[in-house]
Amino acid sequence: MGKWLGTAFYILVFAAAYLYRDALSSWMSSQPPIGYMVMLATLLAMFPVMPYKLVIAALGYVYGAWWGGLICVIGSTLAGALFYAGAAYFFKAQAQRWLSGYPKLQRLSNWMEAHPFEAIVLYRLIPLFPQSVINLYAGVSSISFGIFMLASLIGKIPGVFVYAYLGTSLFKQPILAVSVLSVYLLILGISIWVYKRMNPFYKK
Repeated sequence: MGKWLGTAFYILVFAAAYLYRDALSSWMSSQPPIGYMVMLATLLAMFPVMPYKLVIAALGYVYGAWWGGLICVIGSTLAGALFYAGAAYFFKAQAQRWLSGYPKLQRLSNWMEAHPFEAIVLYRLIPLFPQSVINLYAGVSSISFGIFMLASLIGKIPGVFVYAYLGTSLFKQPILAVSVLSVYLLILGISIWVYKRMNPFYKK
């Protein structure tokens, strides 16, 4: 019974977010209380009716890089925790069936379970898979909640604050904003190269 209620809740929230997406966008631009924005950031991380990088940049523009980034870190972390809990305790079988649509993830499962902390940090830092895939995989696997949360925080913080800074500075200091993004993308590219060199899956 619980899994059906959880599924119905997710569908209803997704539908509401999609139907009222324009109103949500206008409300967000009026700089509402931060607590409300944490809830909105959580919902938009769970139900991506728009690219989350745009959400981060918009919050950076409205609240500044520090507060905008912090709101998104908290919101996306809460969303990840809810996905983890749902996959671990309420709809594990459904999550496993859904994850079976990602064969590369299945082939990497042994490496991820042997090195859960490093794997989650890398997958947060390097978006090789949708974030919801990592959340669900961690929930249905043997990866502990503590490792999942700590690694998620470490992996997502650099990207979140870069995009929040871009939202703050893109129109005020476009050259600096583009320079910061270029350095971040260069580091990301190097990280992907190192990851592929270290991961046994890519050596086959």
